[in-house]
Amino acid sequence: MRRLSVRLSAALAALAFVVVGSVAGLAPGAAAATSVPYSDPNAVGYLGFCDAADHQVTSGSILTQPFVVKTVASTPAPSHYGPPYGRAVLYVYQPIQYVDPSDWSGKQLTAASAFTNTKAPMTVATQRDPSMINFSSVYPLHVDGFAEVRMYFTALGQTQFSRTYPAANIRISGHTWTQVGGGKVNCKAGQVHSNEIALGAPTTIPTKSSTGSPTKAAGSSSAPTSGTSGSESSLASSAAGSASHHSSSSSNSGLVVVLTVLAVLAVGGGGYVFLRRRSRTVG
Repeated sequence: MRRLSVRLSAALAALAFVVVGSVAGLAPGAAAATSVPYSDPNAVGYLGFCDAADHQVTSGSILTQPFVVKTVASTPAPSHYGPPYGRAVLYVYQPIQYVDPSDWSGKQLTAASAFTNTKAPMTVATQRDPSMINFSSVYPLHVDGFAEVRMYFTALGQTQFSRTYPAANIRISGHTWTQVGGGKVNCKAGQVHSNEIALGAPTTIPTKSSTGSPTKAAGSSSAPTSGTSGSESSLASSAAGSASHHSSSSSNSGLVVVLTVLAVLAVGGGGYVFLRRRSRTVG
């Protein structure tokens, strides 16, 4: 009986050792999931994410497009970057150990958004904006699956403000992202409008009708026809205006080339001599 008792005690001791060892092995993984394994001295304040019903969310699928509907900062907009001329933009970055955060690679997640509350700047996304997998599939997340989401600011007549920024740390595991750290935000603290809407982009991905012409999917919305300031229209249409100017310049350049060729053909050899002589004079 004494021998049986000794064997039973040894077996229980071995079982306890295995259990303790297993718990110790799991500890590093649990700690990594609840703490951020890097630091960013430029991050001031945090970001909170909201769904379409203005409920704060702390996790979701990386396949969802857009990544999140609304993002709210816990810190006010910088001076000269508040409403009505200030705009907030959302980016995501790839943390890299021993590399300055200003040199991390990143991707823009939303267009510029006009917000109404200086103390709670916001961005809002549309279905034209990317999902998180669009970023993580291109920029591998080497630091324990972490990515850093930042909010930058722009304003009419101002350069982009990115010296400091509110930020959020998310950890991606499989197809799920989870926010680590941060805090509560008020998803209804103000109103926010994307410049994509001001340009006439639908809030959902457009489909094609039976005639082949683009139509908006159900629930989409157009650019507001009233209540939009002149400065907002100017900011929203700057990209389109730039593209139009480039196209016009290219057309004018092509016209000049055609007219030059016709002139040479018209005057024959005289035109050739004239062009050669002019070239030598300039040189």
